[in-house]
Amino acid sequence: MKYFFPMRANFVSLLVLCSGSIFVSQSAYSDEVYRIEVSKDYSHYSKDDLKRRVWELERAVWQIQQKVFQLESQSSKTPTWICKISAMGEIYSAVGVNRALAEKEALDLCKLSGASKKGFFCSEAECTNK
Repeated sequence: MKYFFPMRANFVSLLVLCSGSIFVSQSAYSDEVYRIEVSKDYSHYSKDDLKRRVWELERAVWQIQQKVFQLESQSSKTPTWICKISAMGEIYSAVGVNRALAEKEALDLCKLSGASKKGFFCSEAECTNK
């Protein structure tokens, strides 16, 4: 019976620790934007104050990461095409949501320039999808 109690105590301690970390992690991921205080002198901070500050900074970094991930996922939904045409030593480039629009825009720019003899040298656009 004396071996059962320490194992049970460890299990209870583990359970309390896990439930506490779940509570803390959910509050860390709240939608409230966390604002960071800027200070020039941290020498007057206690060890507990510095631990709290590290937690706050980690929370702010997490929020920034989530926003970056969200913005990256939104931007990948609209592909961007970049087309360029080299004519008479000049480079004409344009951007579009699809290849046809980007290529047409680059051709129009090339044809409007006086150096290309009204579009005679404007052909074969090189296009890439970004």
